[in-house]
Amino acid sequence: MNYFVTIIVPVYNVYDYLRACVDSILNQTYKNYEIILVDDGSPDQSSILCDEYASSYENITVVHQKNGGLGMARNTGIKHAQGDFITFVDGDDYIAPDHISNLIERIIKDKSDACYGGYQQQVGKKFIPQINPLSGRTYEKNEILHDFIPRMCGKLDYRVVDEVQMSVCMALFSMEIIKKNQIKCHSERELISEDFVFNLDFLEHAEKISVSDSCGYYYRNNEASLTKMYQPNRLEKQVYFTKYIIERIKTLNIYDECIQRIYSTFFAWVRNIVKREQRFYKQIGFIQSLYNIKRVCEDPFVVMALKIYDDTNLTRNPALLNQLIRKKRILKIWMLSYIKEKTRK
Repeated sequence: MNYFVTIIVPVYNVYDYLRACVDSILNQTYKNYEIILVDDGSPDQSSILCDEYASSYENITVVHQKNGGLGMARNTGIKHAQGDFITFVDGDDYIAPDHISNLIERIIKDKSDACYGGYQQQVGKKFIPQINPLSGRTYEKNEILHDFIPRMCGKLDYRVVDEVQMSVCMALFSMEIIKKNQIKCHSERELISEDFVFNLDFLEHAEKISVSDSCGYYYRNNEASLTKMYQPNRLEKQVYFTKYIIERIKTLNIYDECIQRIYSTFFAWVRNIVKREQRFYKQIGFIQSLYNIKRVCEDPFVVMALKIYDDTNLTRNPALLNQLIRKKRILKIWMLSYIKEKTRK
């Protein structure tokens, strides 16, 4: 079957990367596709480059809109999509020539509603393949709910790789399911991990999915991206998101399978947050960074979650930081983060 594929590219302030991104899509071995470039009110020259591509290639459409964020840009792409299946490529990333063909081949072979793959993680100037730990498998409805979704919630044991990445960029999704169930992306300004919510909404309705060993998505380590920046309200957003996900999995009756993994992801972010408070201390002030770490340790949800979360399967450093957070050893947290930051550089 020659499925028509829609590739949605949200564009915002990515001029330096955009040409490599779009050219990588144009270089696909799978030829039955369209590209939708969604210019999300980008203040740089990205919008001009989008227009140039749209005027040069019949299978490229550009949509200009006021800035609404990543999730809203993706929704605009979904609205205009004509494909049988869709996927997403962020404007500062790129894909291998066989990325689409590898995923669509599994969909055709397995008659599945989606296919998930791995990715290439940038480390310095190199890219390291991150193969999906479930590669080669197919999942039916019951397995999707009780095995695949829980693994997408996070790590259970830090000594093995058993979690599945939640990015929507590493999968092909059935447009029939998306349209039938009116699935949309949430705004990252509302729910901080909007990719996970989209996956959850989709997987709830999927009857069968495939997992490929392909790692054709190249994820750049862009220091200007939102996930790399200091965000003073990150804890509040992470708490709100975690509460949302807990209530969501309750409606799917998979609470027991998911809760420890959800808290594992939550505390990975809590540790990341306290590290950032130290990392950005010159920007926010030393005393303020200590105060912010104290506020994290004393947060009621953090305190409650530490009582539920079983962190015995953490490796040494995360376990130590969890223990310091539990005991509210503010200065020790700061000093440990300072040492780790120095050795990281």
